[in-house]
Amino acid sequence: MLRLWRAPRLQLTRGIAALPVKAAEDGVAARKKQAEYYDKIVDTFPRYPRFRFSEEALSRTVGFLTDRGISKTNAMGAIARFPMMLWFQRETLESKIAWLEKLGLSHDKINVTILRNPSMLGNSIEKYVAMVDWYLAHGVPKSKLPFLFSIGPRLMSLSLDNLGFTDEKIARILKKFPQVLSYTTENLNSKLDYMVQLGVPRERLLELVPNAPDSLALATTRIQETVDALDEMFGDGAGVQALGRNLGVLHSNVEGLRRSFNYLVSVVGLTPERLSTSSRYIGRSRDNILRPRFEFLKTQCVETVATLTWITRSHREFVEKYPGYEAYVVEYKARQKNTTTSAL
Repeated sequence: MLRLWRAPRLQLTRGIAALPVKAAEDGVAARKKQAEYYDKIVDTFPRYPRFRFSEEALSRTVGFLTDRGISKTNAMGAIARFPMMLWFQRETLESKIAWLEKLGLSHDKINVTILRNPSMLGNSIEKYVAMVDWYLAHGVPKSKLPFLFSIGPRLMSLSLDNLGFTDEKIARILKKFPQVLSYTTENLNSKLDYMVQLGVPRERLLELVPNAPDSLALATTRIQETVDALDEMFGDGAGVQALGRNLGVLHSNVEGLRRSFNYLVSVVGLTPERLSTSSRYIGRSRDNILRPRFEFLKTQCVETVATLTWITRSHREFVEKYPGYEAYVVEYKARQKNTTTSAL
């Protein structure tokens, strides 16, 4: 069936000159980048003996993407990363776009998704449906599906299953941290391997990660920095022992851990040995939790060394235990604010 183009096309010639061009992209830098992408696309096709490069297919595909509002340069870049896009008919691409819109992705979000992961257009709608079924079966809320597809749909069985997580643990990970879908198996495995090298058994990590899956998003340098800081405070090996109990300590600001440690030792009077039994103690903010609670409890003549539940209780639990604290902390923060203002 004949299809009218939105803008007149030049006669097909070898090169990018025949492709649709927006006036804003006629600059030297833009055209140079487009030429680089063109060469990359052409050079890719000898790897696919069953397919031959076609100027007509390139023009058609660039036209499809620019008609969606994607710049010509970005369209060329997307095709360079996924050249097989050229062999999909416009109707096929439009049917996949329509499916993504029905899933809940907006026009602009679909464009961003295409540019981030153009190979997604190579998946069949049947595979999209299989992905949705897999996500839902593993406990992912339906409302999260547009987000998961926008960051780059992939079957997580290729990632988390291969790392040793059971279906039940995968479901817990996806509920707490669906962003994990944007990471490759290699990236995730590198974090696990690093912590194994530090001394945390892999079997233990498979138990801990579902409770703190966002720990896999941290750089290995951040992991090492936290371990080193804990070793400085509690002695060699303390950092690895803390990871083996709770990976959540990795999300605490390292300087914040040091401030809380110093306060609990020098002001409250706790020993490092006592604090080493749980990273939750030094994971509490010195300024927002430890100091106001400690000073309040002193006014109430409450013992603060024999039991440490005053540190670990949530705000709600602490107020239920000590009803006068809520009014106290309001006055405390006001005093702190006035002190800070006076010092300026």
